[in-house]
Amino acid sequence: MNPESSIPTFAVVGHPNEGKSSVVATLTENDTIRISDFPGETTYCSDYSVRVDDQVLIRFLDTPGFQHPRETLKWIQEHADRDQPVAAAFVEAFRNDPSRHHDVELMIPLAAGAGIIYVADGSRPLRKNDQCEMEILRLTGNPRMALINPKQGQEHFLEAWKDACGKTFNLTRIFNAHQASFVERMALLESLKRMHQDWEPAMIKAVDIFQADWKRRNEASANLIARCLDQAFRSRPCYRWQRRVLEAPSHSLQ
Repeated sequence: MNPESSIPTFAVVGHPNEGKSSVVATLTENDTIRISDFPGETTYCSDYSVRVDDQVLIRFLDTPGFQHPRETLKWIQEHADRDQPVAAAFVEAFRNDPSRHHDVELMIPLAAGAGIIYVADGSRPLRKNDQCEMEILRLTGNPRMALINPKQGQEHFLEAWKDACGKTFNLTRIFNAHQASFVERMALLESLKRMHQDWEPAMIKAVDIFQADWKRRNEASANLIARCLDQAFRSRPCYRWQRRVLEAPSHSLQ
């Protein structure tokens, strides 16, 4: 799960109930992922791989939300060894501490080098906890992107979020997982391939496969609609009369 791996791996992280699972479900087109309005539903890191012909193209990891970002940041700043990655140091220190279970689960993929997709609700004000979360992710040194999801009509905090994320993350995008079109989804995947150079070939292959599959589904849908329309017109009385007129001998119409 390190950046040198040929399989791009992304940990989707953030505050509880900010839309992490929705982002994973949208990117993987997986309708089985549990999405809830109640915070804390995700308690373990879950792997949702995108596969084609049993080949894993991309791995998206749905993680628990930050529970103690201020305490976690304080510990990292006070105890982390400069020669040891901060995520690995935190996991080693708190692996057996039940009170830090969510934060440890979140840190495990980061300790292994996963790229970071930070999901934030841009329709609310920026808080101290958010700033602590961003700083923790910055200190990991992992490739990282911020996805800001402002609810429609509630975008007055958007600029503050964009400014804060721009100082911490390699890339920042506005992305609404509930309303994202195929074009927006592909644009996000195109952005992800720029997070680490070694991941580009796999990401390009994945995007090409997604686009080919989307074209195939569009053509199948168009053919199905055409068949349904043809059957509907054939069942109409006027259509049957027109067919009789066209097929009847000319002397019978006089």
